[in-house]
Amino acid sequence: MWSRLSGWLPALCVGIIVCVYVWAQARYLTPGCSEVDTAGYLALAERMEQGEPLAQPDDDIFIHQDHVWVENQRGETIPKYTPGLPALMALGLRLHGESGAFAVSPVAGALALVGAYLLFHLWMSRWAAVLALLALAFNPMYRVYTDYPLAHAADLCCITWGMYFL
Repeated sequence: MWSRLSGWLPALCVGIIVCVYVWAQARYLTPGCSEVDTAGYLALAERMEQGEPLAQPDDDIFIHQDHVWVENQRGETIPKYTPGLPALMALGLRLHGESGAFAVSPVAGALALVGAYLLFHLWMSRWAAVLALLALAFNPMYRVYTDYPLAHAADLCCITWGMYFL
């Protein structure tokens, strides 16, 4: 009986860990911009989702006074960020509105957890990989960075899966 359980029980534990992580992120996620960086990502995502030019002229000299915005030779302003996360946020906007844009980081965090388990399992036993995943999933810094609408969670997800498939 133990041999049958040892095959699927770690996978069940991984599923439970990821589900608890998703529940906690969904329960405590507050869709909103708490700083200028997240506002820049969201502004670029909204431009992408609406099919607008990414760089736009703006006559209001006071609206773009922080480090997020750059001005090109034509006098148009654009957020300084690469378009990867804003493209994912634009997809979230299209599918679920503004809350979909803010769900990109927690979803990327959940996908990174699955990839992390598979990556851990390449180096250690199933049960050690489950314990490592448990430590990662409920690490406060992991939870903060995968809840925050910056590129950290999407980067982590891509890097984790990239390392796994190497």
